[in-house]
Amino acid sequence: MLHVLLVSVILPSLLHAELVIPQDLTPLNSPEGQALLFGAQPRDDYFQLSQHFVTQINSAFCGIASSVTVLNALRVPRPRQDPRSELNSTRYAYFTQANIFTNQTEKVVPKAQVLDEGLSLEDLAVFLSAHQDVGSAFLHTSPNVTLEAFRSAIVQGLAAPDTFVIVNFNRDALDVSQYNVHLC
Repeated sequence: MLHVLLVSVILPSLLHAELVIPQDLTPLNSPEGQALLFGAQPRDDYFQLSQHFVTQINSAFCGIASSVTVLNALRVPRPRQDPRSELNSTRYAYFTQANIFTNQTEKVVPKAQVLDEGLSLEDLAVFLSAHQDVGSAFLHTSPNVTLEAFRSAIVQGLAAPDTFVIVNFNRDALDVSQYNVHLC
């Protein structure tokens, strides 16, 4: 079984396409950011995930977009595209923000509720587990967690084979709290 570790943490996010990166943060697409990435261990998950990154299609789908990214990176059965879809082909098996919802996920949290409220990390863990061959765990860190304990939990998840980590960032520290999203 493949696993996904979901982590809730109160730390600033480093990525958002519409935001200017504050000077005290390092953009990934800068020489310094690339040096940090290539010097990081473990880093293998980045390369597996990055080819599947998607932008959420609405403000409630941060967990759904993260799930699509992770499920496409995992070696799990993927749904065939609806031949009536804009892709008009069934030969491509790929998770999208439309086809990730199944009869099993509807039992966890209905799509209509996700559209209205989004997903908590607890619900996201169960939502992901509703997909074939996927197990997930939820780890919530309190505001009092030490940086060392947080890093240890993340590194442990990243180092585990067939495991990806989804982190929920609280962006209040960047004064852009309207953008609370998950990050793979």
